[in-house]
Amino acid sequence: MSKFWKIINCEFCGKERRLRRCDKRRFCNKSCSNAWQHAKGIRKIGFNPHKPWYEYVLEKHGKEYADVKMSEYKQTLSKAILAADMTHQKEVARAVRVNYNKSLRGKTLEEIHGIDKAREIRLKFSNNTKGEKNPAFGKVYQKGGRSVKGYYKGRFFRSLLEYSFIKHLENNGFSLNDIKQECFKVNYELNGVKRTYTIDFYIEKTKSVYEIKQSWVVKKNQSPDCEKWKAAKKFFESKDITFSVLTELDFKKVSFEDALLDADVVFIQSSLKSFTKK
Repeated sequence: MSKFWKIINCEFCGKERRLRRCDKRRFCNKSCSNAWQHAKGIRKIGFNPHKPWYEYVLEKHGKEYADVKMSEYKQTLSKAILAADMTHQKEVARAVRVNYNKSLRGKTLEEIHGIDKAREIRLKFSNNTKGEKNPAFGKVYQKGGRSVKGYYKGRFFRSLLEYSFIKHLENNGFSLNDIKQECFKVNYELNGVKRTYTIDFYIEKTKSVYEIKQSWVVKKNQSPDCEKWKAAKKFFESKDITFSVLTELDFKKVSFEDALLDADVVFIQSSLKSFTKK
């Protein structure tokens, strides 16, 4: 061996290694050095890859310093994310989403997920939109349903029956100023779920409220003793207001042909088309 080189045996693994004469290393590499120190108890494990960085800083420097560093890190990360050009990634993601949605078009939940999973999805959706969780809770919408909708002298009606009732009130000496619509909301519960019920018409002069329904609805689907009408009766009794459920049997219903000839009526075209297809 040259006078410039020497052979050593690693103190951890025992392998031979050629080093320069002036080199004072005792191990093959850093790994053997660390392993030897751990084995001798000189070096303790200080890093856990599953432990959050914030916790290390918190233990070593305290909460105030750790919070400052975390805030700086978040700001730097936010700037980097905002500065990044994600146009290509967004276009790719959008294309994937569009193609996936196209492949599902026309399919039922059962066809996509199977019967059991579809039942689970429907049940979850139903539970997440019950009562106060429903976005429509306590609100009244002009859209919805397949009835004819429009305006009579600027007053909205959501069916021919409601239009007929407004005409009926006019023929009995009431003006449109006497007729108020959807001005009372009644809260009630059905099967443990909170619901709201909006009354159709209120006549302040006579202190009367009216719910307008078709007779077959009252007869087959609902009765005057249904939960929401029970709640309405109780609610208006406390206000000394008379509550009534009326059908086309209680007043004359205007035909669709006659309503078309009424110059004071402006129909919402989308609902008119739906009606004329029947």
